[in-house]
Amino acid sequence: EPIPELDLSKYTSFSVPSGSKAGDVKAWEKTVINCQQLLQHAATAHINLELMNAHAAASWQRHLTNLTQTKDRLVAATKRRTEEENSICKTRKVQQVEASGTLKQLEQTAQQYKNNNASIIEALGPLTAEVMELKAKCRIRGILPEYAEEDEFDLEAWQEAANTTS
Repeated sequence: EPIPELDLSKYTSFSVPSGSKAGDVKAWEKTVINCQQLLQHAATAHINLELMNAHAAASWQRHLTNLTQTKDRLVAATKRRTEEENSICKTRKVQQVEASGTLKQLEQTAQQYKNNNASIIEALGPLTAEVMELKAKCRIRGILPEYAEEDEFDLEAWQEAANTTS
């Protein structure tokens, strides 16, 4: 349900007592008081208009100056944030490039270790065969120590490891 509008007629007009109230002093006193209030209201409105006419331009200029200063502060803050963001991005990029170099170096080192391991395992093949041959001869002669029996070398496991690393 809409709110009813305010009745502003008592601030803008007055009515003169008529008919049976035309001779009533109280009704006329009320009308005079109402007219005085209307005149006071009009005088106040006139003063407000004079003040607005005298000070509106300066007030508007202050408001525009405040808006301009606020805009300048916001633009400066935005510029500062953008510079901070760019600085962070540059720092991250440098760190990524450095990490990339380190990763490449580690990858090369790992590949070098794999190659070295493959070379060692390849060299172990003939040596292992020779050790096994010597152990077999020692067994035949009965001179193989007990600790050597337990120390069997798994050539196939070493060769498999060499194949996976190369």
